[in-house]
Amino acid sequence: MPTIRDVAREANCSPATVSRALSGSSVVNEATRARIEEVAKRLDYRPNAVARSLRRSGFQNRMVGLIIPSVEEHNYSVGTSLLHDAMAQAGYHLVLCCHHNDPAADEAAVQSLLDRGVDAIIHVPSTREVAASRTRLTRQLPVVELQRHSEVPGVDAVVTDVVLGAYELTRYLIGRGHDRIAMIAGFDLHSQSSARVEGFLRAINEAHLDPAKCPQFMHEYDATWGREATGMLLDAPGERPTAIVSGSIQISLGVLAELQARGIRVPDEISMVGLSEAEWCAVASPSLTTYEFPLKEMGLMAAQMLLNRLHPSLNDLNPRVVRFGGRIIERESAGKIN
Repeated sequence: MPTIRDVAREANCSPATVSRALSGSSVVNEATRARIEEVAKRLDYRPNAVARSLRRSGFQNRMVGLIIPSVEEHNYSVGTSLLHDAMAQAGYHLVLCCHHNDPAADEAAVQSLLDRGVDAIIHVPSTREVAASRTRLTRQLPVVELQRHSEVPGVDAVVTDVVLGAYELTRYLIGRGHDRIAMIAGFDLHSQSSARVEGFLRAINEAHLDPAKCPQFMHEYDATWGREATGMLLDAPGERPTAIVSGSIQISLGVLAELQARGIRVPDEISMVGLSEAEWCAVASPSLTTYEFPLKEMGLMAAQMLLNRLHPSLNDLNPRVVRFGGRIIERESAGKIN
């Protein structure tokens, strides 16, 4: 049977727009609506009315959707496994979708889960704008945001306190005598990106360091960008920083790879710390000093908040945002400046 994504592809629009047009929403202009209706008729597309009617009647399919960027990222793989077990213990099936930080894929994942009739969604939003456009979700079913917070009204959230994490890592380096520190992070597509820089700059300003000697590089949260940004940092004119704060575990891999490729010794020639932890950090050479968040506790909290929302007697609870701090794991990658 044709799906809503098939209609969206043929009509050259998003699945969310198809859903709005076929449900009679006034936000879709008439030309777009006519084109979508023509494609839907030609493909013989029929919305999943069964799932919608079951949701409206209060019936539960015992399914919970989980939308994350990728299962390959440590922060999300840990939570996915734990959430699967927690939902199964409560009698729910977990339906997993990945959007790879693509807003269109994020929209399609939400619509797919709605068509399947899930009872609730745990969501790592791709961007603040995409999440903010989905206020309709909170009227249809419970939503809990995990690790990223869009500040959409009525949505619970369980997030890492990356402001605190970046601040404490930077203060740690300052305490070891560093006064030329760079940060490599990702795009400001969601609240957690700018929060990393906020924590970094707070520590820099408190220590009265020269901001010109403490640059920030922002692009992608992957190893390729980690290598590229490190190369830019090392090739820039003037004194290079004595330490680097990496904004993610993927960026940390790229930073280490570029330093190794150039024969630069860590921490003898340049120090490094990373925001978030992975198993390889302890066995790397040198081992990497990191800031570890309690991912398992966060997953359990998200599961409990969602189950509370699914319980009819608890649906009047005010939305909550729970922030989890972490701890520095001190290893070998951050040296002292005499």
